Order: sequence, then structure tokens, then C-alpha cells
Amino acid sequence: TPRPGATANARQPGASEPAADAHECLKGCEMVKKCGLAASVGECTRTCDADAGVRRCVLAYPDSCAQFSSCILGNQCGFQPEGSQSCATAAQCAVQCGDETCTCGCMREMNPRSSKYMLSMLLCLVGCSGDTQCIEARCTKQVEACLAH
Repeated sequence: TPRPGATANARQPGASEPAADAHECLKGCEMVKKCGLAASVGECTRTCDADAGVRRCVLAYPDSCAQFSSCILGNQCGFQPEGSQSCATAAQCAVQCGDETCTCGCMREMNPRSSKYMLSMLLCLVGCSGDTQCIEARCTKQVEACLAH
């Protein structure tokens, strides 16, 4: 489950955290909303202001759903997807895992272009906290998109 916080391979790894810039967060968050990765621009900007990992990704990749998603996934694992596997293959791999190291290995083998679909699915699943009815009601579209990509 992606939880922004670990070091991501953003434009300048190891650089100090960028200061929260409401205008830059807003621009990036408009893209994040269009990508379907936030319920609202306001929700995203609040998260951008509060979470250094999200802010780093929003500011580094304000124009690319795939790069932003790869960055967010990289926050959890310490590296971004760089392989050729589909979202479906990475998800099937992750389901077989029993720990974060294995799951991150699955994410690393995923094609970065599939990151948006993986992140969208994971955000929905995490938001449902394992509630089957919630997942069936809210996450079917995201799961199907991942399985198709």
C-alpha cells in the first residue's frame, strides 16, 4: 500500500524538501485530479502541504500522471517502477507476497506507464480498509483498469 514518506527518486534525490508553494501545489494537484488520483484539488493541495513525499512528487512532476504515480509508488519502496510488466502482472505478483520487500520488487518490475493504474487501484483499496462491500462498490473501475494495463 503506497504511503508517501520514504525517499523517492525525484529530480534531485537527497535534496532538501521544497517549501510548500500553494501555486505549484495547485498546478500539480489539478493534474492529479484530472488523472483520477485525488477526489478533489483541495484534498490534494492539503496533502501536498502536509506530506513532504507527496509535495516532492507534485512539484517534480506537475504535468505527468505516470511520472507522478511512479514517484508516489517510489516513496514507499525507495525506487520507482522501471520494468516492463503490466499493472495486472505487478498486482498478481504483489498478491503472492507476504512482505513489503517482495511487493516493492513487484512494483519495480512494472512499466512506469502502468503506475497510474496501480496507484489508482491501491488508493481505492486502502481507502476501503479491506471492506469487501466498499471495494465492490467503489474500486471495480480501478481494479479493471489495472488488469487491462
